[in-house]
Amino acid sequence: MENRLEYYLCSKEVVEHFPDLEKSNPFKSGYDYDVDVNYFVVATSDFISIEKYYKQVVEPYNEQSNCPINFWMKLVGESAIDASAITLKQIRKCGLFYSVGQELGLTKEENQAYAIYDLSKKYKQNPIDFINRITQ
Repeated sequence: MENRLEYYLCSKEVVEHFPDLEKSNPFKSGYDYDVDVNYFVVATSDFISIEKYYKQVVEPYNEQSNCPINFWMKLVGESAIDASAITLKQIRKCGLFYSVGQELGLTKEENQAYAIYDLSKKYKQNPIDFINRITQ
């Protein structure tokens, strides 16, 4: 059985620890409080290996460190979220997460990931291509 390719919204630390993952261009949230933070969408058919790395390496490190690694991934998948009111122009002007927050009132990473899925479907692109489109 072939593993299915899945997409994840993630922190830049995931991309740094797994540089061979297919990934989007970096993008900003649009919020003033994290202007220096880059986010990514990655594709993988082997989430289990990444989860194993997190549990064996990142989690123990974070438990012992005063400076934890910001390593997280949220599935970009189907949900009941309807992000169709959000436009490319709005995203490019205000930022993706800011636009999702303003239009839909959603600020949790899980919901932002679901909104990315709905927007990529709206624009008939996979989530990585959608992110690359908004960052051009």
